Order: sequence, then structure tokens, then C-alpha cells
Amino acid sequence: MSKRTAKYTIEEKVDMIHQVLSDHQSIHSVSNYYRLGKHTLKAWIHRYETAGVDGLKASRGWKHYSEATKISAVNDYLNQVDGQVGICRKYQISSTSVLRQWISKYTGGKPIKATG
Repeated sequence: MSKRTAKYTIEEKVDMIHQVLSDHQSIHSVSNYYRLGKHTLKAWIHRYETAGVDGLKASRGWKHYSEATKISAVNDYLNQVDGQVGICRKYQISSTSVLRQWISKYTGGKPIKATG
């Protein structure tokens, strides 16, 4: 089985992110220039804003979240304190899909437990 390799280096990812955040280029123009999906670039920006350069490195396992963090994040969303992206930044949640899973469990009456 072959090991998956990154198409872009960390430095290239940071450069693309800076083009959007600092140089005020659009996500659309940067993603088109590098032949990269807009959603991928948005995800990199989110991870960069949440965890810095370390957020762009390949993950080596599950991120651990306390039960309190999960419940606080879900309550913030349900009480419309912020949108999914803002809540993920606030609580350093790896992606909006993780938050949506917690929301689904919580609203479905299933217990939310700490990970790890």
C-alpha cells in the first residue's frame, strides 16, 4: 500500500492563505490559479486561523475534546451566538463537520461524551 503524499507543501499552503488574507485576493482567483478546489482553500484558511501553521500539517490521529467543550460549542450554536465557522474557531474544533455531528447527537437526545 502506498503512502499518501501532499500535493502542496506547508509553505505553498501558507503562501496561498496569505494571498487571500493579506493580499486581499479572492478565494476564487487563488484557487483557480493553483488548480485547487475553493472548499479546500477555505478549509486550509479555517485550520490556519484556528491552529496556525500546525493546523496545516497532516493529522496523526483524533483530536481530543472534553465533554464540556462539546456541550458549550453546541449550546453556542443552538443559541445563535455565532455561526459554525466562528464556533469552530472559538473552541478550536478541527472542522464544521465535527461540530455538526455533535449538534446532531445532542438534538437527537444522544449523550455527548469526551473523546480520548
